[in-house]
Amino acid sequence: MIIRHWFTAIAVEASPVFAGEPTIPAAADHLYLGEGLAQWAMAATSLLAFFVSILAVVLLQKTLKSTRDAVLQAEKGTEAAINSVEVAKRIGEAQVRAYVAAKYCVMNDITVGKKPWARVGFDNSGATPAQPSRLM
Repeated sequence: MIIRHWFTAIAVEASPVFAGEPTIPAAADHLYLGEGLAQWAMAATSLLAFFVSILAVVLLQKTLKSTRDAVLQAEKGTEAAINSVEVAKRIGEAQVRAYVAAKYCVMNDITVGKKPWARVGFDNSGATPAQPSRLM
């Protein structure tokens, strides 16, 4: 009697010891190419899987290094952007600041018994002029 399975065909014979119960012949009898080829194929597949795993670990390491480099570059870019904002802030404050400079100064004769006086003229410039003020 022959029992067919999806991967082998096994010939089953009646056992003289147990009448009526089938026995399975030796392992190598039912394989078409022998047991050795299956073991070599399994070893080759395992070796291939090992090398693929090593390759995956190496590629993962390179990915992590590239990610680390990208983070460092992003930190440098962020620092440069912060510095640019500070410079732009200083420039903006300087542009809107009022600039007041003395244009002329006239004084009277300073003599004993007379009240001294001085007249100073200022140039009020800048994007935001200074508020008028009087000093007495």
